[in-house]
Amino acid sequence: MARRKASKLVSALWVLFLFASSDRLLTSQARLVAADEGVPQFQIPEHVAIVRTGGTASACYDYSVSELERLLGRLGIVTTTSSRESTADTWRLDFGLQSVERETPPTEDISDLRADGFVSKISPTGVAILSRRPRGILNGVYDLAERLGYLFLFPGEAGEWPPIHDGHEFALPLGTFAANPRFPFRGIFNGSGAEEWAAFYAKLRLNALCQPIDRALAEKLDFRIEQGGHQLDTLLPTEIFKEKPNVFRMNLPEDFFGNRVGDYNLCVTSAEAKGIIKENYRTKIRALSAEGIYAWHTWPEDLPGEAWCFCTTCR
Repeated sequence: MARRKASKLVSALWVLFLFASSDRLLTSQARLVAADEGVPQFQIPEHVAIVRTGGTASACYDYSVSELERLLGRLGIVTTTSSRESTADTWRLDFGLQSVERETPPTEDISDLRADGFVSKISPTGVAILSRRPRGILNGVYDLAERLGYLFLFPGEAGEWPPIHDGHEFALPLGTFAANPRFPFRGIFNGSGAEEWAAFYAKLRLNALCQPIDRALAEKLDFRIEQGGHQLDTLLPTEIFKEKPNVFRMNLPEDFFGNRVGDYNLCVTSAEAKGIIKENYRTKIRALSAEGIYAWHTWPEDLPGEAWCFCTTCR
């Protein structure tokens, strides 16, 4: 009993510590930088210009711009957005002093960027985010938000904690920051396909999801969509068991009174079983590909005793 009370007391003290430390935990990176007057920085004014520079139409790029507007707006920063024509095979998003609207941006070498990597260039007059893909721009927007002090903790606007504004101007240290992903695709399996959750995954820089999701939402967030799981048995329909029992597994060895059962996994040494599965897989994957699905996972079933075939050739 005494040990249980002590445990509860420790838990209560820990919660109190978190609340007492919340101001320090939420202190924005931008505020700390602003306090360091020795660091050259871009002081973000109360009204900034956002300049779009992109190639073909992209729902993900449009979303990147709207997210930058929204995140700056939550900090009390007023934005004015304009567009600039570009013939380069580069996606770019600028924000800063009003003069950035009139400036001709220099040509930047981003040949070293991979996949949805990005470069952020912070100068005394503003910030430029560059990428070879629209999703790289979105990644750069969220990286910039974190540099300003945002915390992305859970889905929805309530789950993103903006930095505390205590009278200081928001500021960013000058420099060029490049981010290349170690893996071209970073995803989650069986995550939620709901819009708030999908948007949260994007804030975490994930770009693949194995879960049914609205196609327009997937395009807006530039997600690679996968489906499936333990679905190998769906490629060998049980309806053919009476006609072709030998393509299905034997549940025990023959000398232990084993029988063919039309339930889950196949007889893996049956050429006919593998032929049926291959043909049904091709049919399935063609249909999914037309729907914009990148991959379909077809794993065998995980069952007690392995649930594999115990026929003579499989053993």
